[in-house]
Amino acid sequence: MADLTAELEARIALLASDRESGASEILDEAMAILAAARTEAVAIIPVARALCRAQPSMASVWTAALEAVAASEDPGRFDRFAQRLARSSEALGRFAQPAPSAWSRFR
Repeated sequence: MADLTAELEARIALLASDRESGASEILDEAMAILAAARTEAVAIIPVARALCRAQPSMASVWTAALEAVAASEDPGRFDRFAQRLARSSEALGRFAQPAPSAWSRFR
């Protein structure tokens, strides 16, 4: 396994300084970083630690990091997590309720 690459370090640093993106966008980038690390055969534990330090208050980033680490013993685990994550926004769109009609009086 390779050490953390300069590109991954830069992406993690950018994620750490991000104070404007929403939680979904931050999680998407964290997932992309983890996927890149896995593809490039970079040791996943240092990447997972760096991501958790970059966004310490985001439980979803911690969960993604843990799934990536656990995938070292169950290779399909991270991919299954990524698929569930992708489906979750679709499910939310199907089941989300419209805003209450009381909001209409503020228009």
